[in-house]
Amino acid sequence: MLSLVVVTAFALQSSVFGAESSQNASPFPKRDLKTASFPHYPNREVYALEGAWDFTFLNYTDYNATDPLPARIAFKDTQVVPSAWDAAYGTGLQYSRGAGVYKTKVSVGANQPALLHFEACSMYCRVYVDGKLIANHTAGGFTPFWASVPASAATDRTIIVMASNVFDQAGGLTPTQMKYYDFYQYGGLIREVTLHVLPKAPLPYIQRVTVAPIGTKGNAPKPTGKVDVSVMVVQGDASAPTSGKVQLQLCWDVAATTPCSATTVPYKEYIYKNNVVSIPAIAVPNAKVWDVATPSLHTLTVSAGVPKQNKNTTTNPKADTADVYVVQDSVQVRFGLRIVATAGRQILVNGKAVKLHGYNRHDLYPQVGPSMTTAMYDADLELIQTKLNSNFIRGSHYPQDPRFLDRCDERGMLVWEEALAWGDSAKLLNLNSTFMKAELETANAMLDRDTNHPAIIMWGFLNEAQSDVPEACPAYKAMSDTFRGRDPTRLVTWADNRLAKGLCYEHADVISFNAYPGWYTDSSSTAAAFWERQAAWVAENHPTKPFTISETGAGGILDHVGNDTNATKRWSQEYQRHLDGILATVAVQDANISGITMWQFCDIKVDKTNSSKSRPGGINNKGVVSIYRVPKLAAAAVAAAYAKAD
Repeated sequence: MLSLVVVTAFALQSSVFGAESSQNASPFPKRDLKTASFPHYPNREVYALEGAWDFTFLNYTDYNATDPLPARIAFKDTQVVPSAWDAAYGTGLQYSRGAGVYKTKVSVGANQPALLHFEACSMYCRVYVDGKLIANHTAGGFTPFWASVPASAATDRTIIVMASNVFDQAGGLTPTQMKYYDFYQYGGLIREVTLHVLPKAPLPYIQRVTVAPIGTKGNAPKPTGKVDVSVMVVQGDASAPTSGKVQLQLCWDVAATTPCSATTVPYKEYIYKNNVVSIPAIAVPNAKVWDVATPSLHTLTVSAGVPKQNKNTTTNPKADTADVYVVQDSVQVRFGLRIVATAGRQILVNGKAVKLHGYNRHDLYPQVGPSMTTAMYDADLELIQTKLNSNFIRGSHYPQDPRFLDRCDERGMLVWEEALAWGDSAKLLNLNSTFMKAELETANAMLDRDTNHPAIIMWGFLNEAQSDVPEACPAYKAMSDTFRGRDPTRLVTWADNRLAKGLCYEHADVISFNAYPGWYTDSSSTAAAFWERQAAWVAENHPTKPFTISETGAGGILDHVGNDTNATKRWSQEYQRHLDGILATVAVQDANISGITMWQFCDIKVDKTNSSKSRPGGINNKGVVSIYRVPKLAAAAVAAAYAKAD
């Protein structure tokens, strides 16, 4: 029997609201390299803008998010960052719709260039510095973005952020988020916010570093121990040339707090074009392979330097060899030597066929919504991997928190990450629509941030979109081309509920179906046969593409247990156990099925009332554990089936 796992929201938002803030918000603490998500910035001043910000709420009936902010705003409360302002009990704002307005102050050196980075600002976001609008973010509440802080002779800077959770797809403010989506969409600065102080122009800074493992040739590629490295270098000035030369130092597997010696690892001159330095086929020292059983990880620290003026090199050249460059900026990324491929009906990791078995998982928890703590992530992964016998998570339905992805890397948990979408029509899939522009922007933001995570083996998008009409297929092609064009090391897929009627599968590496036999259609007695037919259809019509079940399952209410001995009653835990066990078993046993992610890991809040017949209690009750991670009967049934997977 599965043990009870409950992570409480112990006072996480007990101090969200309070009296008028007296904080003089500078300085914030420097980002802790021991606990921060990757990438790390060892030689850059990076501040975690966490804790209490001044806050006020503007009700959407009184304030439109497209209007200018009022000249005078009374910030009567405070709000913890990161958090969702509409998640906690007792605030008066739980499940409210409107605009949350945040304010804080930071100190930046006079005329010092700086960037703000937002991991997630939900759902529509405007950012102001000293009253000047610097970002108007409409690409989605889970899409990370950067904003440049205007240089100023003043050192004390005021940041104001307006985060609206009002749905406005038609107006283009929330093109990828709509009320009918089957999960509750919260508002606020829901993930980490950081301030990056940069070198002054024309000195270079490093925007990002990407490491791509190289595989062996043949049908079952394995890591060679070599990687392609790309470094995006920016000189901090929009008018600066995009091509030129830069001095870089590459250090492998050193602590972020330990600087590399220029004597041991000399700087080299590289040429960059379009701001990118490309360094092909570098051998990783003491290379170790990352896989599910042994998730070995490497780090690469790239430093940009400028020559130091040394007075002693003529008389004593060796005296200054370790100090001939001044480090202007450095970025440390973590990666794994892991190769993903397909061979006919199989998905291969490092040349070996893997049967994927796991869950769809939403980043949601009571009272904190999408702003989960690292302890919550650790508890979820321990439960999913150890108790539920899973090796695979689909991050439904949006880019995941980097802290969660870091933990998947460390645990050897395979991940499908996707751009936010849910049941969108062919009209929205027009390439000129604001929806598709936001989808493509999200895809590129995911590629910018998450490419170095070895846990991610599939990129996904357009969940349950209208794929059964020809005019939809250019959108699928555009998304596939974007992911493949920038990252050929991973597979491309999407969760399609049109099944055999879908018309766009030529653009997928893996074909994935959503269907709920035994729940919405068919019966429990025919559910296994249903999935066998779908798998056989894919094998016949797309013989070179693996097939996965991306969603399937039954609902079970936590308190509806003990009165259904025949396992026939809808919403009973007994029926959920019965059907989920059948579904997991057929996926594990059928050779034409390469993987399954049950719907779903945990129950989640949806945007429906407690009286909803389809979502009783305003909850999607298909989790094998409750919203508080209490296991239901189905958890053990699915875990038993997964234990028999190859």
